Amino acid sequence: MKKVCLTLVAVLAMAAMSVARDIAVPDGYAEYAGTTGGGDATPDTVSTASEFRAAVNTTTPAVIIVKGRLNVGDVDVRSNKTIVGANSDAGLYGGTIEVDGSNYIFQNLTFGPADGDVMEVSGGTKVFITKCEFYGSSDELLSIVREADYVTVSWCKFHFRNPDSHSFGHLIGNRDDRTSDRGKLHVTMHHNWYDDGVHGRMPRVRYGHVHIYNNYWNSSNTNYCIGIGVECHIRLENSHFDHVDDPWADYGGTDNGEIGWNNLLFEGSTQPTFMPNAYPVFTPPYDFSLDSVDNVKTIVTTYAGNISDTSTAIEREDGKIPASISLHQNYPNPFNPTTTINFALSQAGQTTITVINGKGQVVSTLMDRRLDAGSYSVDFNGSQFSSGIYFYRLRSGHFTMSNKMLLLK
Repeated sequence: MKKVCLTLVAVLAMAAMSVARDIAVPDGYAEYAGTTGGGDATPDTVSTASEFRAAVNTTTPAVIIVKGRLNVGDVDVRSNKTIVGANSDAGLYGGTIEVDGSNYIFQNLTFGPADGDVMEVSGGTKVFITKCEFYGSSDELLSIVREADYVTVSWCKFHFRNPDSHSFGHLIGNRDDRTSDRGKLHVTMHHNWYDDGVHGRMPRVRYGHVHIYNNYWNSSNTNYCIGIGVECHIRLENSHFDHVDDPWADYGGTDNGEIGWNNLLFEGSTQPTFMPNAYPVFTPPYDFSLDSVDNVKTIVTTYAGNISDTSTAIEREDGKIPASISLHQNYPNPFNPTTTINFALSQAGQTTITVINGKGQVVSTLMDRRLDAGSYSVDFNGSQFSSGIYFYRLRSGHFTMSNKMLLLK
């Protein structure tokens, strides 16, 4: 059996091809629009600002591995790019990363500080930003504006080290009179962490259809979190507001905007009442799994940001391709606190394994990545859960199967 860690980015000593194999698969609106970034292009490692600027100054599909922290200044990243950090030390700073083309993946990078926006998705479409850290702007950390569309921001950390009253997270839609944003600004934001220093705009939304789930807000100097703007459409679920002021506030959207919420946790915070709950507001055109709101703080603060995710490991038996897809009974069962789940794939595909409690709520996502055909095992640690019956579900391609397991403490 060969041990393989489920990392979102390879360690520095691994080859660039190995890093490229660990690029996350887009989800949310980015997935729905068919985001592929640089696709299967041969990875190119850059370790200087000039190398980076040259690599992104073309629309030719490219997979770019960033080694080290590079002072790139203001730079326009052109279309069809996958840009991934070689390890958790990788990053880009010194200016605004401008995203105004189409088809991007950004992963495992630290962005900032910068004078102005750290990153601006300005008219950019099909953009997937995951496992990144943003800090230190004089405006917004990440703006999504000027008819940008089909953007997913996931597992990212946002903060300021030296905050002031203009330390903001995101604008989604930058002006009330920019009516050309109508029908654009489809954005998914999930498993993001708004840590200390972020004063507001987490995000502030005009016009967009924005799906927010499993996010965590705990900035100690918050003025407000979500801004309700002109003609906004916000679906908010399974998220945690932790001792923050105004989880959402009126910024011109009470007449024609809408927000709907479900299964939120307010800890030391008060649910606003100035607008009615319009949940579900809209139905996202993609599949997604909700983590339990009770686990959001732990999950997000542990795994969001530019870090290597080694929380879960799988084992794959090399050289054998199963005749069919299957999900086996976990062992041991009953268990306390760990158990092993075996499964087999007859063909490659995006594969998820989730754990579901007796109320039908997803309480843990053990894995969510593309796997080759083969036989695998994955461990589940139930130490943070109470005794009881749980279900584990395998999804790969069009196949779905569930089994039951019993945690006894």
